[in-house]
Amino acid sequence: MLDGEAVNLSAQEREERALELRLRALDLQIVQELERASDLSSVIPSDFAARVAEKVPARQPLAAKPVSHYGRTLSWIGLVLLFLALLALATRGNSGSVVDLAVEWTLCLQFLAIAVWLGVSRRSSR
Repeated sequence: MLDGEAVNLSAQEREERALELRLRALDLQIVQELERASDLSSVIPSDFAARVAEKVPARQPLAAKPVSHYGRTLSWIGLVLLFLALLALATRGNSGSVVDLAVEWTLCLQFLAIAVWLGVSRRSSR
């Protein structure tokens, strides 16, 4: 900025510029203080880490729990029961009512969802 321009600035603009310069100087001071490394060797004893490590209890080994397959077994049972229900509905014939159709499609979707879940869970457990 030229000296001639400084004269043309209003009092409010000069105050804003002065405030901006003070804020920049403050930011610079903060950054310099944060980047300065503190020497804490006189405050923290040299054996501090060793004393803290001694107080920490040793970790106990984790016992492996036996894996249960109740969920997978019940899913297979549910899949067989759904298949039998679908087979019973197919042999009975379709009466054409909306309720029968909704029940049949619901059972089909449940059958497919469980079959996909069993397939995916079997692949991920290998």
